[in-house]
Amino acid sequence: MIRSQKNKHAARLTRTIKPYSMCTRCFVLLTFILLMFVQTSFGQCDYYPADCSSDGQLPDSSERFGNPVIPQEVSMEIRLHQFFSDQLQKIADMKKWAMYVFNETGGSGYLNANRLGPLDFKFRPPHDYEISFIVIVDQDSILAWKNWLKEYTGYMQDQIEKAKGSGDMTTYMSGFDKMKAVLKIKTESYRNASMLRVKFEINPWSTAVSTITENLRITTMAPVPHSLVAIRAHNDKTDDHGIYDLNQFTRCNDFVFLLFGAWIAKPVSDLNYFPLYHPGDKHMDVTTVKTVPCDQVRAIAMHVEGDPKYISQFIQSLDTDKIQKLIYDK
Repeated sequence: MIRSQKNKHAARLTRTIKPYSMCTRCFVLLTFILLMFVQTSFGQCDYYPADCSSDGQLPDSSERFGNPVIPQEVSMEIRLHQFFSDQLQKIADMKKWAMYVFNETGGSGYLNANRLGPLDFKFRPPHDYEISFIVIVDQDSILAWKNWLKEYTGYMQDQIEKAKGSGDMTTYMSGFDKMKAVLKIKTESYRNASMLRVKFEINPWSTAVSTITENLRITTMAPVPHSLVAIRAHNDKTDDHGIYDLNQFTRCNDFVFLLFGAWIAKPVSDLNYFPLYHPGDKHMDVTTVKTVPCDQVRAIAMHVEGDPKYISQFIQSLDTDKIQKLIYDK
């Protein structure tokens, strides 16, 4: 009996606060959605609203050794970081662009059989490493993008305040989807006009043209010196939430995919490519003495995402002779 009365009282309380609670939740939701689509804090990094550098930078060498990687692999990461940074900086200087590291990751290493220390150098599979960059191709477009986004954010915040004052959610919500569409179109336009994203994968277990293929159209492109595969891809439908580090190249309509080094030339399903070493191969186990040291570059995959005009300029400026010299060929 007491339980029944308690439930009845709770029901009356719910009915009493429901109108206010729903209204409050709507405004909180609208504000949250606005912040999702537009970052209101400007000056987060020098080239905002272009992607700011992620937190995925490699720590110092002493931290890496506990992973367990070995000194030769850490030296490899440092060497490759410097090589690709120099390559990108040279292109940026030549084209009067700007560039910075977006993200960087390294392989986690291998323990020995008793798990008391790193696996011996002679048994270690190829060490993997990844680095990506943002290339600013037009700083005036970045400034225009920032100014437009600030105006857009101010407008949307004004609309929320008006809706709060009037209590009229219907009018506001009817125009919200339209404004989201405007934001998407303008963001794509400004991004293409102002930046490229460039990613290098070194010695991966496998790689993909893109892990999202529903709206992808693949076309061939003119051969790039020393590349085994050169593919141009077009996304009919972009997705601003595509995760770059997972090879989800959907934020722009266009990107290029290149392979250098020792790869199996034909892809498996879903446009996945494997290097000549691959899972299950003796080059990837932890018991066979390796004929190629783990700290040598065997295979390189490269993605460049952005406007086709700037992609072409970037590819033409890339020193592929130097990239080829990175690859172990003994």
